[in-house]
This record gives sequence, structure tokens and C-alpha cells, in this order.
Amino acid sequence: MNQRLTPKQAKFIANIVNGMSGTRAVIDAYGITNANVAAVISSQNLRKLKIKQAFLPYLDKNDICLDDALRPIGLGLKAKININGQEIDDIDMQLRASDRALKLILLSLQD
Repeated sequence: MNQRLTPKQAKFIANIVNGMSGTRAVIDAYGITNANVAAVISSQNLRKLKIKQAFLPYLDKNDICLDDALRPIGLGLKAKININGQEIDDIDMQLRASDRALKLILLSLQD
């Protein structure tokens, strides 16, 4: 089985590493004009093992580990705000962190 990336997949990865969203990365790399189609292709790409593995050198090069990437989500889940001297839960931040955490958990459970 050929585990090499196609030129379009390689450009997709480079685009994401350089800060593009998955949808925008597909539009640029694949020449797709429909954003909905591009989003589907991005999602499919990010589920492919060879594409997931292609990100590892970028993480190593930048000394990024899983703990560092997940730490802000953990902090967000416990976020508080101060209102009139009283510390209360920052529900908005906690919900956003929860959304991120759940997406990561669900992604890890797929294939």
C-alpha cells in the first residue's frame, strides 16, 4: 500500500501548519471552490493515518507536545471570572473549552 502523500495532500498539510483552517487549506491545495465540499475533504483528510503522521515532524520541530496543546483546554474547563469581587464560573469559556475537549475525544475514538 502506498503511504506517500499526494502533492495536494502535502500542500494541504503545509497550509494548515502555516495557519490556514482545514477548509481554506483544501480550497487552496485542491482548487475546490465550494466551501462545503472543501470542509468535507478537510475532514476526510484529517482522518487519514498518513496525513496525521505527516504532522508529527512539525510538532517535533516546534517542540510541541500533547500536554502543552491540551493544557489550555484544561484551564478553560475551570475558568472563572470576577464580578463585583465575587469569583464565579466563566460559563462561556468553560463551554468553549468543553466543545474543544469533546471534539478531540470524539476524534480520538474514530478509526
